[in-house]
Amino acid sequence: MSVKAVLSICAIMKYEAPYLLEWLEFHKLVGVQRFYLYENGDGHDIAEIVQPYLESGEVILHDWPVAPGQLPAYKHCLQTYSQDSEWIAFIDLDEFLFPTVESDLKDTLDEFASTPGVGVNWLMFGTSGHGVRPAGLQIENFTKRAETDFAENRHIKSIVRPDRVLPPADPHFFSCKDGVTVTENHLPLSSALTDSVSVGKLRINHYFTRSREDMHQKMLRGRADNGTSRNWEFMEYTDRNEVEDLTIQRFLPQLKQAIEAYPGVMDKSFTVVPEVEVICDSSLLWTGYLDYPQVNRPVYGSMLFVSGWVIAKRNPVIAIRAALQNRVVAEIPVNLSRPDVLKTYQFITNSPVLGFRGTLNLNQLPDQSIVHLEAVFADQSCAFYGYFKASKTTKSLAYLGSSLL
Repeated sequence: MSVKAVLSICAIMKYEAPYLLEWLEFHKLVGVQRFYLYENGDGHDIAEIVQPYLESGEVILHDWPVAPGQLPAYKHCLQTYSQDSEWIAFIDLDEFLFPTVESDLKDTLDEFASTPGVGVNWLMFGTSGHGVRPAGLQIENFTKRAETDFAENRHIKSIVRPDRVLPPADPHFFSCKDGVTVTENHLPLSSALTDSVSVGKLRINHYFTRSREDMHQKMLRGRADNGTSRNWEFMEYTDRNEVEDLTIQRFLPQLKQAIEAYPGVMDKSFTVVPEVEVICDSSLLWTGYLDYPQVNRPVYGSMLFVSGWVIAKRNPVIAIRAALQNRVVAEIPVNLSRPDVLKTYQFITNSPVLGFRGTLNLNQLPDQSIVHLEAVFADQSCAFYGYFKASKTTKSLAYLGSSLL
């Protein structure tokens, strides 16, 4: 049995390999002793990075092919490791938790010795003008953030005593078996939002967007908590760069020194979410959806059945095109009436609802393929429509969401 840690982190990760080493070493610097990681998509890329941490016992790694996987991972972590750590912080790989004044998070947490949980506000950082992923460290490259009173900064993430909280219904907030979760100012919390933003003792730098390239990939891979996707308008809304904030860079010299122990890792090429390079005009498409957006939809033989509907603003949709990394793997005709949609959405009166139904041959796809759907119009322009992950191994479809660019 390993020695009980004072402070650990639990996190689910997906296509985060390029940023993992920096995230691990940073949190070790600020006092985190153990990491419970739930790998949800890019295990072949992280194996080399995590191996030294696995050998030292600093990382406990779980292969976690659950979709959506975040809340089940958090529940598993609480149930499995509640006796192995006094505190567990539940954060994401784009979030850097640190003490505002102290050097070690554990010293700040001493103030909350009788408390079952502490909610920590984040500050949302934007792209800092980076269109593509820059080389180097996030905390050095992304220095501009939203104003402190930006509405999204009212969100908290939680540091909890795992034996005193219940499995969460929300990835941000944990209900307690006894007592209450409090803010850094010891004010009681009843939800994932604070009345005002306070980062005088504890804070999270939330590198939500990173570069514009990363923004797009984040949107494509879907949310960890419910499998759906934020749309591009929301991604743009969060790219805030009003305030230059270098607070975290007091840890930069030590962080660079720590990373030097892993030569070549930061320069390695990692897998990213496959992209389809198409020119899309979102004004052409009003809305649409895949039918039955559920995890593990059955596959018959090697054929994956895909169906749904679209509503065009102008220029009728003539097909739904399925593409994998710029390669079209199927064109599905749009030629079905959908009276069920009209019955459900009675406000639709002036636009035709067009249905589609077709198949994809899984034998033509690599396993765990992320397939993009595009609506094709008569003039050959298109609108990004949705995406899902198809697995030959499990013969299933994991729905990742619909989103319009």
